[in-house]
Amino acid sequence: LRLLRQDPWECLASFVCSSVSNIPRISKTLESVAASYGDPLALDSHCLYRFPDACRLANVGEEALRGLGLGFRAGYLAQIAPLAAHGEIDLMGLRSAPYDEAKAALVKLPGIGDKVADCILVFSLDKLDGFPVDRWVRRALEDWYGHHKKARYQELLEWAQQRWGQRAGYAQQYLYHHRRLMG
Repeated sequence: LRLLRQDPWECLASFVCSSVSNIPRISKTLESVAASYGDPLALDSHCLYRFPDACRLANVGEEALRGLGLGFRAGYLAQIAPLAAHGEIDLMGLRSAPYDEAKAALVKLPGIGDKVADCILVFSLDKLDGFPVDRWVRRALEDWYGHHKKARYQELLEWAQQRWGQRAGYAQQYLYHHRRLMG
């Protein structure tokens, strides 16, 4: 398994768009945003689109994004894009910030809670001590490590960081992958 090191803006926007959704819907939504506002990339007879940068999405507006299937997430993306476009959130700067500081900056943004922030931190901002806890990881922690079903996110995060330290993000990927394979 490998961890992605995705562009911070694309990662942030993608995870904001993924909230309370499933993988096929997330893929369709992100492809729709890219096809509507991204630059085309052609290879022979195939054409795909880059994910649009924050500047391009900053003036799109919530209603246009809702029209692409983002639902309630459209409002979040419409609010965050201008912040990123105008440098009010310095995503690249967060790469050099400590984990706690970077996470605090992300959770201040609309539509970003602990899990989404940890995803952004691990998959684009080099914070490998992040530990996103979704339902699959939660199930793995309950089944294999004896955590209670009602354990708080912060409790699970701190436990994982204590156990796996600067490699908690890698451990999360193994737990996620193995638990999903089991169903």
